[in-house]
Amino acid sequence: MAQLKNIPIERAKSLNELIDIKPHQVVSKALTRDCDTSVVLMAFSDFENVSEEEYYGDTLYYVLEGYIEIKYGNNTYPVNKGEVIMVPSHVLHSVDGNKDAKFLQITVKE
Repeated sequence: MAQLKNIPIERAKSLNELIDIKPHQVVSKALTRDCDTSVVLMAFSDFENVSEEEYYGDTLYYVLEGYIEIKYGNNTYPVNKGEVIMVPSHVLHSVDGNKDAKFLQITVKE
């Protein structure tokens, strides 16, 4: 069985084309079936967020469009289009969007 899903096979597309921003929603699309690695495309409309969560492995966030903020502890880390940041495994954190944004979230199991 293929470990990847929701990715074009016969015609290349940008990651931005694979997910749409929808008003007043957080949209997610899983790109993997593997238990050890999770790759998810996310899209936020204005002021949407994912409340505090922690993941089983280190998590990379790469912003494709817009701007997000990663918050954990007493710190806020702004992440702009084209930038990447990592949150260590088992760290409770949130992801906030202050305007429309698309980003890739990759979690790799310890």
